[in-house]
Amino acid sequence: MKKIGYVLSGFPVLSETFIGTEMRSMGLLGHEVVPISITRPNSAAQPYDQSIASETHYLENIGRAKAMASFVRKLSQCADAVSFARAQKSIPAKSLLLLSAKIAYIAERTGCNHLHAHFALHTAAAAITAAKLLKIPVSFVGHGFDIYATPADLALKLRAANFSVAVCKQMQQDFLRLNHAGTTELVQCGLELHRFPYRATQQHNGRLLFIGRLTEKKGLTYLFEALAGLPREARPQLDIVGEGAMKTQLEQLQLSLNLHESVAFLGAKDSQWISRYGASYVALLAPFHEASNGDRDTGPLVLKEAMAIGLPVITTAFMGCPDILGSNLQGNTETGILVPPRNKVALGEAILKMMAMSQPQRQKLTESARARIENHYSALHQCKILSGAIERCI
Repeated sequence: MKKIGYVLSGFPVLSETFIGTEMRSMGLLGHEVVPISITRPNSAAQPYDQSIASETHYLENIGRAKAMASFVRKLSQCADAVSFARAQKSIPAKSLLLLSAKIAYIAERTGCNHLHAHFALHTAAAAITAAKLLKIPVSFVGHGFDIYATPADLALKLRAANFSVAVCKQMQQDFLRLNHAGTTELVQCGLELHRFPYRATQQHNGRLLFIGRLTEKKGLTYLFEALAGLPREARPQLDIVGEGAMKTQLEQLQLSLNLHESVAFLGAKDSQWISRYGASYVALLAPFHEASNGDRDTGPLVLKEAMAIGLPVITTAFMGCPDILGSNLQGNTETGILVPPRNKVALGEAILKMMAMSQPQRQKLTESARARIENHYSALHQCKILSGAIERCI
């Protein structure tokens, strides 16, 4: 099977659990994986990713002279690489060629015969250029902000890659509109199911849970307003796990809405926190919506994690969320509750509905959710699609 060079902006990153999960799963399917990271992050990382981090190749270790010598030796086959570097507009062509020469140097010496990039920004551009230098196939994955908030030469990259990967059906449709003749595979981020065992409890703790970065697209403003609109005697406490740019703004909103006794900020936690403690909560609240700059969550992994462990989900009918919950054409689902984006009234009603759910109703819902994750969203199941696409590339 093909040896895959993973071109990454930085690895490991605490919030990007899907990358390590995918690389481990591709390894289990028989691929050798070579992580190639443009930068070396200094922040905290998931414990599960440390072993891959120790095997990662960082571009900081490849000198300019070594990379350019490798480039010069390929002058006879670099016309396509130079042409692409000049056609794209997001990175100066010379900078992109140097970056790509370093990636090509690593990929060639480790025997990679396919390059695969996560995110459709500089990583995709560098992977495409390096692949053209090496005359090997290349692919890339779109996620969220890179497609909808700050896209860069996206149509060009879709045409230049052997195939692209979308993480939800809406993104797949958007890619195909930009590149009718191209191939876009639907590969949704999956879970390593052994890390998220079903833990549904007989009695919940009476509190709601939010997990994620504190940014506009997560919908926390609407969640706070939904809580404030509930009668005080019926208002559950909300625990917030995560950090982000909006924390100060949310703390101010908490005070202005008189939610100081109803909302607790718990800070960032590792990916196993939800597995250990999540199922004791009433529900995961995930009121995603489009941010003012177009950014959005596309196929949120946190929904799948909650559904796997037996934590009921309240989320919005937005991007990949209905797909994850398995809603029908009428928007109904047996695995959680969907509400319209930016609708604080509907969100408040969904909270009260979940609070009033009997134990048998809750158990039926969580069992259906777990079954859906097992049937559709295991990492191995999704990575078989990616593996097949890579193996078909010539």
